[in-house]
Amino acid sequence: MIYNITTMDKIDKRKLMDIYREGNMENTDYFYPEIADKEQAVAKVESDFLKYIETDFLSSSGNVYWVLEENAVWVSALRLYRVDNAMYYIEALETHPDFRRQGHAKRYALETAKEANVNISFEVCDVLEIDMDKYGEYFDVVFMEGGVLHYFHDIDEFMRIMYHLLKDNGKLICSDFHPFTKIADILNLEQNTMDYFPRMYLRARWHMPVSLTKRPESVCLSAVTGSIPSAKY
Repeated sequence: MIYNITTMDKIDKRKLMDIYREGNMENTDYFYPEIADKEQAVAKVESDFLKYIETDFLSSSGNVYWVLEENAVWVSALRLYRVDNAMYYIEALETHPDFRRQGHAKRYALETAKEANVNISFEVCDVLEIDMDKYGEYFDVVFMEGGVLHYFHDIDEFMRIMYHLLKDNGKLICSDFHPFTKIADILNLEQNTMDYFPRMYLRARWHMPVSLTKRPESVCLSAVTGSIPSAKY
């Protein structure tokens, strides 16, 4: 069963937080490194998470939390941010740790889109092996969010694939950070602000016109949508 939730009183807080429990545990080191008691720190992160849902996400007209329930367990959840009548932004798609790698995320995303009267394709794959016969020069926009590049050993190969996925005059938007910045934040180390890669390197190696600027996630998304949603968790 899929639940369409638009008000906080319809959310089972414990069931929802169980879906995000691994991420919430990881976030304790980032948001509350000073709290030694992990259970106490997790409780603080969960409280902040739920406060964001109530006061920020659900307070915006058109935003919906979608939840998939099976056998009384909340298995998957996502937030659907309505940008305009023809565009939605999916965020915080997560599956309960006990139900991963069973195809729930794909099925759930497709069923949610159907309920929202939106036609989408949802591919779960190794992007380095993506079907170029199907997706070569297919996309107007390729949007990479939340720390992607450090997962790839060969950035040249990765970026060549991203380039060939785009239509002529397509747009590649990468909202990324160097993984050391999170460590530096936790340790309260001073950091110099600089580009992830030098502009000239990007132009020379990947033949792309480049505009690199440090921006929050919401501004990166606005480059695609023309709107600025609020996304914290």
